[in-house]
Amino acid sequence: MQATPLEEGKEVAERVRTEIEQTPYLYGSSP
Repeated sequence: MQATPLEEGKEVAERVRTEIEQTPYLYGSSP
């Protein structure tokens, strides 16, 4: 079963969200 662009986008968004949560100081956010 092939992943659709939408599903791939969701996976990328999830990964980015996790990275941001792990490194909030890079984005000037408060933990």
